[in-house]
Amino acid sequence: MIRGGYGIFYAGPEYSDTFWDGPQAGTGNVGNWTSDGLGLKPAFQLSQGFPAIPAQPLNDAWGAVPIGQSPIFAPRYWIQDRRATYSQQANLGVQKQFGNNVVEVGYVGNATKHLPNRAYNPNELPPALRGPGNAQIRLPYPQFGVFQGFSDTSETSLYHSFLLAFRRNFSHGLSLSSNYTFSRFLDNQSYKRSDYDRMADYGPSPLERRNRFVLSTVYELPFGHGQKFFAEGVASKVLGGWLVGSFINAQSGQPINFSNVTNTCNCFTSGTQGVNVSGPVRLMPDFDPHSTTWFDTSPFSAPAPYTFGNAGPGILYAPGFAVVNLNLTKKFHLTERFTFEIRGEAFNLLNRVNYDPPNSSFGSPSFGIVTSAQPARVVQYAAKIQF
Repeated sequence: MIRGGYGIFYAGPEYSDTFWDGPQAGTGNVGNWTSDGLGLKPAFQLSQGFPAIPAQPLNDAWGAVPIGQSPIFAPRYWIQDRRATYSQQANLGVQKQFGNNVVEVGYVGNATKHLPNRAYNPNELPPALRGPGNAQIRLPYPQFGVFQGFSDTSETSLYHSFLLAFRRNFSHGLSLSSNYTFSRFLDNQSYKRSDYDRMADYGPSPLERRNRFVLSTVYELPFGHGQKFFAEGVASKVLGGWLVGSFINAQSGQPINFSNVTNTCNCFTSGTQGVNVSGPVRLMPDFDPHSTTWFDTSPFSAPAPYTFGNAGPGILYAPGFAVVNLNLTKKFHLTERFTFEIRGEAFNLLNRVNYDPPNSSFGSPSFGIVTSAQPARVVQYAAKIQF
């Protein structure tokens, strides 16, 4: 059997403040009073009350301050000329049946255009004006702070995946489903340095899991009534009706994006300044969370002041993940209406240590160090009556 499809799908209504806490503005009076440099002359006497604060006019200059003064308002607004977000989705699969078994080879792709840049800042300092000194007066809108333009549609993503699957329908007490996926997921929505060159941040997404294998099985033990062994007697009642289920999941680690604890770009970016790398970025060959970092940190350095780092997104991958879960279930039919079930489950049966991503903030004392992991083995038992 061959099946496939292609379609273009447009996003629904604007997310508005349901997710993003949308644009806000209002009226307010702000006053700043300071004493003299020696602290000998007070800013004002409390007994005389606060000095009068001139109210700002409610016009198109509301919230602005004279150029050179510290801003008091960071505008948030909806971009008017945004384009509709859409995705092109395609899939193609070839299936072949062999008795109770089915083998499938397939492809899935998704290319999405005009994704919203949720922190677009048109008040970032232009690249030609970066440098020392008071950058506020060189901003495109020096009378305001950092902007947040909602739904600027400058982002994009691309996903490709190839699938190999094997499925066995329930037969001779066994059913099985397994698949392996190799995929690439690229975007420029997950990592951000500057709004002036969004495609410079296009690369592997933290959502990517390049290799992923899943195996799920259910096996009815061959004991009890109608089975090969212990079909009669007390042994049939005790040993019959047991089901063993297993679930195995193994996948590659996620791409890592690097940031910087300090920001010396002096450019009012709404993203990170990033980091510089001066050579190959390698994983530590004898990784030990108690004594080594996940990767070699020596090629990393802080960018020069007034510049962004040269390390793009996803230049390194976090630790992978693998887990084996197992469950054992038996049902006792007490009457026609009542069924008693007991179940034992083990999560992460092999007690494998699945490390979380390392600290990727350059300048942090724990840079490159893995400080946590997924849960260890968990075993639980349950019993229930169904009627």
